[in-house]
Amino acid sequence: MKKLFLVFCQLLFLFSAVFSASPYVNDIKKLPEEKKAILFVSWNIQDFGRTKTANDFSYMTRFLQGADIVAIQEVTTSQFGAQAVAQLVGRLNNTGSKWDSYISDATHDSPSKERYAFLWKTSRIKMSSRSLIKDFSSNLEREPLRAQFLIDGWTFSIVTLHLVPTDKSPKTETDFLASQAARLSSPQFILAGDFNLSYEKIGPAFEKSLNVRHQIEGKTTLKNKIGAKGEHLLNEFDNIYTRDISVLRSGIMDSYLIFGSLVNAKKVSDHLPVFIVFKPY
Repeated sequence: MKKLFLVFCQLLFLFSAVFSASPYVNDIKKLPEEKKAILFVSWNIQDFGRTKTANDFSYMTRFLQGADIVAIQEVTTSQFGAQAVAQLVGRLNNTGSKWDSYISDATHDSPSKERYAFLWKTSRIKMSSRSLIKDFSSNLEREPLRAQFLIDGWTFSIVTLHLVPTDKSPKTETDFLASQAARLSSPQFILAGDFNLSYEKIGPAFEKSLNVRHQIEGKTTLKNKIGAKGEHLLNEFDNIYTRDISVLRSGIMDSYLIFGSLVNAKKVSDHLPVFIVFKPY
């Protein structure tokens, strides 16, 4: 009887969640004022490379086809990481829009080196420059990737990063980033990625130093097991910080709502995509 009750609770939670918010990116920009807005998504796609199946790519495409710009963390440094990005772009190109991509060099030679990737729709968006911030490699286990974009003649930059796990003190890395405001932050600036810390633990000094504000509030990683009341989220690790960006909306897309199974969702990633919708000007 207890087992049946737990299953009922989980189904009830899933039903209510599905009808309270859509998890798909292409269902986000629906309001009239958002027609010309830009939808930016940041996603740590765990071990993005050889381990992903055709089914995984189908779900990723469904998540991302409505986005305008995507930042991906945790692309593997082998040839399979580059191939995975190419396969995802190919699938996105089959959804009716033309996409381009950039894959960074590997972050410096640490035990957890990886690549980053940017994907974007080419109809309005151009990437004008990009580079790993090599100067930060002595203080960060994985140095960030900075890229500059143009939209209808308007310029802005995105820095994406993946800080060290909680057992290696990511707060040390956020403190370093806060001390580098002059070299990191700039007008029309977005900082996005997996911080392995909630914005509360990073602290208000971080936002004040970089003159940014966090846009994501809520848990963004998946548990290993669903709780008695359908709880399936664990940590507030992923965020998007903005400076001089007019954000209309922000949120978290819950992969569990699509898969209906933690096991299947975690085959794609143990992190959820996070997003902002912003005005380009």
